[in-house]
Amino acid sequence: MAFQGNLRDFTITQVLNLINLAQKSGALLIKAGDQGVRVIFDEGKLAFAQFGQNEGQLAQVLHRSEKINDAQLRTLQKRAAEMNDKELGLLLINAGYVSQQDILDSLRDYFTSIISQLFTWVEGDFRFDESQAVPDNRIGVRLPLENLIMEGSRQLREWEQLKQEVPNLDMALAFTDRPGVNLKKVNLNVE
Repeated sequence: MAFQGNLRDFTITQVLNLINLAQKSGALLIKAGDQGVRVIFDEGKLAFAQFGQNEGQLAQVLHRSEKINDAQLRTLQKRAAEMNDKELGLLLINAGYVSQQDILDSLRDYFTSIISQLFTWVEGDFRFDESQAVPDNRIGVRLPLENLIMEGSRQLREWEQLKQEVPNLDMALAFTDRPGVNLKKVNLNVE
């Protein structure tokens, strides 16, 4: 399937729906400015995703999901230069640092977060390359796209509603005076 275009003409929802319904295998490559994303599908299911070339290595993904700490990440990055993600995953499982399920859950969360970010992209050139599969040195998963598409579309609708209600996100929040409600003692913090 030779499929390419711009996200101005086809939304990410439409592109993902097409890949899902046609049960396509291959890579969706999207470039917007200096950002690039590669999302690989296996028979219409999400198998792998990454920003840029070196992003999303197993050690980084496990650190992001708090399965390993900062010191472990530094040690693994030195050692991971000599081994691929599959070898590293096996080493971590055999050493008892993480379980296979920890690795798969972390990768699913990471890949899902990339897809979620794509729903905010309204500009960018894309093309679908059927010749690409999950790289041999990386770990793939198989996630159905239906729920990801529905969730991404829902978040996009909520974002549009928020932009209508709050036209400028740099606005400072303030409490309004409402009779009978004591909101003066409420303390807002970052959390």
